[in-house]
Amino acid sequence: MKSELKIYFHDLDRLKPARLTLFALPKKCAKTLETPNSSVEQWRLEATRQVGHTYQYASEYLYTQHTKPAQFRLICVWVSLVITICFSNAQPLLPDGNFEVIKTNSCNQPDDAFEQLAHWYPLDASPDLFIDNCQYDESGSFFWDKDFRAFAGNRFIGLSCRWNSNETYVSEGIATQLSAPLEAGEVYFVELAIRNMGGYQGFDEDVSPCNLRPDQYLAIYLSEDSIFVENNFANGTSSTTAKLATKLSNEVIQSRTRSLEWTIVSGCFKAQGGERFLGISMPLGDFGELPACAASANSGVFRSFYFQLDDLMLKKVPKVWEKELKYCEGEPMEVDLPDLFKNTFLESAQFEWADGNINATRIVKTAGQYSIVAKLDCDKFGIELVVRQEDCVPKLYAPTIFSPNGDGINDLFEISFGKKDNITDYKLQIFNRWGALVFESQSVEESWDGKNSGKLVAEGTYIWRMYHRYGEDEEQAEMGSVELLR
Repeated sequence: MKSELKIYFHDLDRLKPARLTLFALPKKCAKTLETPNSSVEQWRLEATRQVGHTYQYASEYLYTQHTKPAQFRLICVWVSLVITICFSNAQPLLPDGNFEVIKTNSCNQPDDAFEQLAHWYPLDASPDLFIDNCQYDESGSFFWDKDFRAFAGNRFIGLSCRWNSNETYVSEGIATQLSAPLEAGEVYFVELAIRNMGGYQGFDEDVSPCNLRPDQYLAIYLSEDSIFVENNFANGTSSTTAKLATKLSNEVIQSRTRSLEWTIVSGCFKAQGGERFLGISMPLGDFGELPACAASANSGVFRSFYFQLDDLMLKKVPKVWEKELKYCEGEPMEVDLPDLFKNTFLESAQFEWADGNINATRIVKTAGQYSIVAKLDCDKFGIELVVRQEDCVPKLYAPTIFSPNGDGINDLFEISFGKKDNITDYKLQIFNRWGALVFESQSVEESWDGKNSGKLVAEGTYIWRMYHRYGEDEEQAEMGSVELLR
């Protein structure tokens, strides 16, 4: 089973990645990746992994802040200290949802470049494949801008559709074989990034006010065998060997204006079982009713539209979604279910809480278990939220010794809290051994530098007294002592 290891360095300004080594336990080097590229932001490593094995990761990297490139020292550190590792045990159902696996690599025109993909094949016409940093002849029948980049990886595809007033059309689509058959009765959701490149309408002068408004959407098809499309352009009908699973549509897809940014669209469906092929296509001969004005055109009216797609994902929906939440006493927490689970297809769901509430967003004030039913067009499933109350009172810490001598170490006396957001009515006072006030502040951000009226005070023991209120609680008073050393 293959997994992808993604590594992100949090301090790229100081780190120049040099080598990554992957170890299995017991320590046996599985693979080493070398790179001299100092501008690397993410390493990807394909490694063979047996399920159940535990791995450790070691990274050798070099600091460049105080050394020249030719004079460096390597420091070996366990990766858990400096990077975040994402490992996925499950093989994705879509073998190449980012359109990155290719048979050949060249900057062909987009309609020719699609043949480079190893896992996808065209359903009809000529889908486009775009590669970041490739320059294309803009006279081609596609929508492209040199500044456009993929949503994920370096490649994305383009699909076009043209609807003619004589009820003929051209619709592009693509298909792929899944890594495993779908399970009967299980619900799956499909998600992708889309950029609507707008469209174009051609018409005769005598019908220039006539606007075609096709029903714009993306169709998801499923089949146990390879998917094919047969078009009858004479009467504007089509047939396919696959079954329609769902239609993807939102405001961006329906819009007739160009969108420069990627947006996420998703949908769900219930599998019949055994489906091994998935297709995604522009509408196949199903655009709605033509306006009456189109019939008077001599040479016809047409409307074309074009979508760019990337980062296609297919996943099985769990029957019950669970999440544990924590809140502070006296601070009601807002729960937004679609945002909580980070799934866009939940945005179209209807929710029903056990207490009758039907909102996707609500305020939770008490601890306990909350049961919700989420209803979608494809199915319904349960959501279980466990809400726990935690102690959010800020933890106070005051040092017992400080040395304001200008060496940059313990030069300030400051009282720290684990959480300062709700600290109010704060006042700190510091007295010498005779009870004289030498420092006072009403800002939780202000520290004492060992001075009184701009002059350094003598070494010795000083008494501090601090008042504060947390949220709406009663005022609290704290007292202690600190030893000032030079």
